[in-house]
Amino acid sequence: MTRYSKEPDNPTKSCKSRGPHLRVHFKNNHKTALQRWSNTDFKDLDVDRLVVDHIQVKRAQCLRRRTHRAHSRIYPYMSSPYHVELF
Repeated sequence: MTRYSKEPDNPTKSCKSRGPHLRVHFKNNHKTALQRWSNTDFKDLDVDRLVVDHIQVKRAQCLRRRTHRAHSRIYPYMSSPYHVELF
């Protein structure tokens, strides 16, 4: 059972989705969540009937890896995952 930060008003007529620790950059997907109506134009759906009640995108803990380079140099290789939930 997953926990959501908010519950929908009518759970029988809603679809919930959640993705924790997604290893894609946070800033890119935050802007994608804001552009949610462009997909309805592509699929020829009725925009007036589409209701997105809740979108939440939060940063997750950064994952730290190392890249070993020549001459004993070590550089950080960071990733910026995020948590997303929508309904």
